[in-house]
Amino acid sequence: MVKKIIILLLFCDIAYASGAMVTPTDQSLITSDITTNDVSTSKHGFVPKAPGDSTKFLNGANPPAFAVPAGGGSVTTQSDVTASRALDGTVYQNTTGKTMFISINWSKGSIDNLIVYSDSANPPTTRVSQQTEFGVGSLISQFSVVLPGNYYRAVPNTGGLTLNSWIEWY
Repeated sequence: MVKKIIILLLFCDIAYASGAMVTPTDQSLITSDITTNDVSTSKHGFVPKAPGDSTKFLNGANPPAFAVPAGGGSVTTQSDVTASRALDGTVYQNTTGKTMFISINWSKGSIDNLIVYSDSANPPTTRVSQQTEFGVGSLISQFSVVLPGNYYRAVPNTGGLTLNSWIEWY
């Protein structure tokens, strides 16, 4: 009983009145860098100290730790890859380790359409976006999402489209 009283008095500033324990309040808790009572897969506990990085989240590892989710984190890069891309069905791969957002701006002087495919196969066969141009000389902006490691390609219906820009964010 003496050990219990000393520990509670040291860590929680708890007083005993007539042998009964007083319930601690939030204000009576003293926090520290001691990790003994941190959460684990075998017990409830305190959350580990926050890293001060908004891209990291508490994972379910043992012991739990703050980490950037796979393929996650914030978008940090914008690349104009127009010079290295083509609207002819060429297959590309997202090797960034993050989800990629692509914006393709294209035009043609007659009716045509562009289909973007993306999935884990090479070549990809899952249609993720399609845009059709009905007006002569219209500028079309087409947006698609490519998962980490997936392949992607832009395939025109008849060909002869003009690629105005291809921007990738990840």
